Amino acid sequence: MKTRTPRERRQERTRHDILTAAIDIIAEDGADQLSLREIARRIDYSPAALYRHFDSKEAIVDAVCNEANRRLGDSLAVVPETLPPVEYLIELGMAYLRFADENPQHFHFIATWQIPMPPDVTREDIEQAADNPDDPFSRLYRGIQRGIDAGKLHVRPGYGALEMAFSVWALAHGMAVLQTQRLGRMPIDFPAANRQAFADFITGMGSA
Repeated sequence: MKTRTPRERRQERTRHDILTAAIDIIAEDGADQLSLREIARRIDYSPAALYRHFDSKEAIVDAVCNEANRRLGDSLAVVPETLPPVEYLIELGMAYLRFADENPQHFHFIATWQIPMPPDVTREDIEQAADNPDDPFSRLYRGIQRGIDAGKLHVRPGYGALEMAFSVWALAHGMAVLQTQRLGRMPIDFPAANRQAFADFITGMGSA
């Protein structure tokens, strides 16, 4: 492994400080309020000097988005793909909720930032993208398809692998949003309730 120079380490620390300040601002005030001037103020840096690391606010937002997706992807990747299909999908859902709990600011970004999607995207485009091993939704889509192939999930008219993946993602995301906000203080055994909700929902997709 190549040893990083002191200059490279300083650049890495500065980049980390920039992204940390950016995600803090986004979590507090929303992405629309993000500005290079405010980032510079928080890390005691000059606005002009930020351009040595990022050439625009949009580049910083892209970097935050990439980091949030990387963390989510890492959280989902710990679930063994050798698990039986239904159990695998349940554990993916639980991993998503752990990610939201352990990475509240990055989850908030994912929950609020509108990631652009091509207006003419097709099912074929999404199915081809499912081969991406690092994309979180693609990982879920592949898990759904494995459940279908194993006969554990049943395709219906208008409700195929894509719709199933969307439904499971929506369930996990909705529970994560509620539990990271005020409703998360309710006297509920959330891990047990979450697991049962995923089990019932996913098993239901296998009903004839």
